[in-house]
Amino acid sequence: MGKKLFAILLTLWMINCQCASAGATNDLTEGITAYNSKNYINSIRKLTEVISADKQNMDAYLFRGHAYGEIRDFENAILDYKKALEIAPDNSDLYFYLGVVYGEKHDYEESISYYTNAIERNELCLDAITNRGWMYLSTLKFLLAKKDFEFVLALAPKNTHALSGMAEFYGRTNEYDSALSMHSKAVDSNKNDPKSYYLRGAFLERNKKYIEAINDFNKAISINQKYIDAYIGRGNCFAETGEQKLAIDDYSSVIQIDKKNTTAYNNRAYTYYELGLYAESLDDYNQAIDISISNADLYYGRSELLAKMNRHKEALRDAKTATKLSPENNKYREWHNKMAESVAAP
Repeated sequence: MGKKLFAILLTLWMINCQCASAGATNDLTEGITAYNSKNYINSIRKLTEVISADKQNMDAYLFRGHAYGEIRDFENAILDYKKALEIAPDNSDLYFYLGVVYGEKHDYEESISYYTNAIERNELCLDAITNRGWMYLSTLKFLLAKKDFEFVLALAPKNTHALSGMAEFYGRTNEYDSALSMHSKAVDSNKNDPKSYYLRGAFLERNKKYIEAINDFNKAISINQKYIDAYIGRGNCFAETGEQKLAIDDYSSVIQIDKKNTTAYNNRAYTYYELGLYAESLDDYNQAIDISISNADLYYGRSELLAKMNRHKEALRDAKTATKLSPENNKYREWHNKMAESVAAP
């Protein structure tokens, strides 16, 4: 029975797994069916009924964990996977799923630990080895990442995810030509994989190759019209090439898909600011801060905008908040001092 894992951020792919549920009860069958139909809340409800009647039903915990993951309730996903592990302690897939969830939570060391446990139980689990390589990249353990990707590519030379991982390794170690070559190999290995186009586009964007990057983001979006990161990347490139209105369109597309996407609000706010559309910019900063109240950079950005609008006392308030949230940031501290002087001036 096919199922799709929840999205893995910044650097991983959706993994398609196969799983069977022998002798499933009607509720279990309905819960799994709801999961596969992307009706995650109903799936959770049905699977909870199964667990209430049978607290040793590993499949119910497994699929409920997947459903929680899809709605980004990672804490409950972790609880369910760990409960399933108590029932089936040698199940390598469960360690794999925990690696995915902890990676999504940006707890990279814990993610690495669970992937390693999965690999110890299934040493040829290429998905676990590849994902662990990405986690090593996230913790700046470049040589360990390279070792994992090379192991996978020795067995599966056209593994798109490992090829992109090697490309990221070369990019992180400033080997531009090797990185671009490996990104292109990843694209060629699977022309229908939007992630490989996105990653090459992001690499080109970082290296200020904005037109080439836009082409790759276009391709990623043509394959997946809800690819948030590709819209943001393309928007950033449009902004860098003076196409601010097109950038706003892309950030707006993201907000239509995900109304709580702080990055899109922040980037659109700054683009409005550049165009002198201060009221629109302020609306977006307000929205972003409502979503992410502890993001120091949002307060700093809004403070700059308020100062431009001659609302210096409010600008000082935001500058103070940014400095409080990130006291080690010299830029915020210098801006706070400037605003304090401005307010104190007669």
